[in-house]
Amino acid sequence: MPNLIGKVSAKKLRKLMKEKSARHKAKCSDDDRYDITAEPVLGSNTVECSGGIFNEGLCDDVTEQEVISGFVCDHNPELCDVIDYVVPSAADGADPFVIPQNVIIDYLKEYHANNQIKESEYSRKYHASHRKDRLETFKDNYIANREERLEACKDNYVANCEERLEAFKENYIANREERLDAFKDNYIANREERLEAFKDNYIANREERLEAFKENYIANREERLEAFKDNYIANCQERLEGFKDNYASNLEQRKQIMNDYYASHSQQIKDNAREHYAAVADTKNAKLRRNIE
Repeated sequence: MPNLIGKVSAKKLRKLMKEKSARHKAKCSDDDRYDITAEPVLGSNTVECSGGIFNEGLCDDVTEQEVISGFVCDHNPELCDVIDYVVPSAADGADPFVIPQNVIIDYLKEYHANNQIKESEYSRKYHASHRKDRLETFKDNYIANREERLEACKDNYVANCEERLEAFKENYIANREERLDAFKDNYIANREERLEAFKDNYIANREERLEAFKENYIANREERLEAFKDNYIANCQERLEGFKDNYASNLEQRKQIMNDYYASHSQQIKDNAREHYAAVADTKNAKLRRNIE
């Protein structure tokens, strides 16, 4: 095998190992090569003739010294690119055969799936057969303990009522100022926003409100008129009696007011009457003169 300098890839190492394995196969005897008494090797990485078993797989983490020595002691399945199961053949002259990894994986998947299906079917049948019994047991237990749970709930509620009330009062009183300040701050901060929103809504809905008012006014006009008539007729006598009583009770007072007014304004009244009559006489005389002319 050639000397290796530096880091070599796993692919390169495998190629080198294949060449070395081919050379060793040619040197091994047939008896050693096909020894059926040898133990099966699971994913081993031997590179020399050892019990007639050869495996060309090689781990990626193999060191250069291990490759040169021709034997790999440690095998890491997680890092190995080729994991094969090598089984010695009992047939004369036959090479060991390899079970591919994908076949084993498919078998394990199928086995696991079959077991899962069987377990799920058994679980479903078991739960279906016992579901009714469990439900009946739960109902009986729930009904039997209902009164007990209710009494316990009532006792606990009554016992803790005063405690809860006191805690609520203390918390309410303690946080009253904080809540009030928060409300004030929020009210003041949002005042302009609320005012603008009110204005916008008022202007936007003005026509709608006006139309609704008109329709309601027209629709209820007859109803309002009938109600006014009924109320006017029903209260006519009452209003008349009230007017009479008020007129009779205030008659002397009104007379005194009129006398005082005429006494204080008699001269002014006379002057106004004289001016009025003079104006009327002048008008009549003017008409007569126009007729004569």
